[in-house]
Amino acid sequence: MAALKYYGSTSSFSRVRPGVILKSPTQVWEEKLTKEFARNFLVKRQIFDRLSDHPRIVRFTMGMQQGLLLAEASHGNLQQYIDENNSFIPLSLRKKWCRQTAESITNLHSLGVIHSDLRPDNFLVHATSTASLDIWLCDFGGSTCEELGLDGGHLPEAGFFDPTQEYVSTPATDIFSLGSILPCQDLSRPNYPTK
Repeated sequence: MAALKYYGSTSSFSRVRPGVILKSPTQVWEEKLTKEFARNFLVKRQIFDRLSDHPRIVRFTMGMQQGLLLAEASHGNLQQYIDENNSFIPLSLRKKWCRQTAESITNLHSLGVIHSDLRPDNFLVHATSTASLDIWLCDFGGSTCEELGLDGGHLPEAGFFDPTQEYVSTPATDIFSLGSILPCQDLSRPNYPTK
């Protein structure tokens, strides 16, 4: 397997075969962090089991002892894509991505799942055809699902969380985050000051 240049706070990535990646928990020397990462992956697996096959959610292939097999996005994450291509992204594509990001959250919420860590890094850009770049939502390790008794223990980063609200994950948490990241906006700068 070839290691990939994707970075995650709790994960490493390897290409299993073209179009399929393995997302593995990062191994650390500190036992507390290793347990936290393992819990994070357990939440991810249970959330993926709950999610329906939806075109706006990264495709989950299977869970393995080493991690999760996921579809590989052809163009990396949204933040990276915008950082590298911002001036070339047409308004029509930005509007399409706005609809698609909203569709992904609507799907999650209809299944009783709150993502809890929405930010441009957790949306992937994938070419579903030679003429179409689409959005996939990913990284469910911080998600909550009351019906399954899951709480990934995350809240969005500053700028994607409403500081006037309680520090608890609710659908409103995701909605606020969504309003902060809609890709039709200029994502080369945050919408809200972080200080």
